[in-house]
Amino acid sequence: SDQLQALQDALVEAPSLSKEGIEHIITRFITRPAESELKQLAEGIRKHFGFQHLDEIEQSLENEKDESLKTWASKMLSILQQRSFIAKQTSLKLQHLGRGLSLQQCMQLERDLQDIWFEHGDFIEGVRALIVDKDKQPRWQERNPELEQILEKLS
Repeated sequence: SDQLQALQDALVEAPSLSKEGIEHIITRFITRPAESELKQLAEGIRKHFGFQHLDEIEQSLENEKDESLKTWASKMLSILQQRSFIAKQTSLKLQHLGRGLSLQQCMQLERDLQDIWFEHGDFIEGVRALIVDKDKQPRWQERNPELEQILEKLS
């Protein structure tokens, strides 16, 4: 960044480089980053994505009344409606299961589900629609009883 080059130049041009002198130069270049967009949306994320079921999440997003969250909620709803039902169900299930697991357990669960997802999920259809045929018209499965059974056993 431009700031990094200016900092380097200031350090090179400094007449002496005592600890205090270096700290003084560095403090001239410290800037506070902008607040994270996710932090700004934290209330909305908790409000809408804390539900147990997909239909509750989608209904909550659709019914958002707060003007500061309305555009974001509409965008999230649009994205969700384009995605695989099975993928959404799986993600929601993992989100709820993960709350009671360690990071290592979460990573293990993700790894174990990876093969199942390739075999029973919509991953291949998504690749076909976006990369192979490039028609961007995935034909998602509505339901997959076998995958639903596997997910149910995880509870």
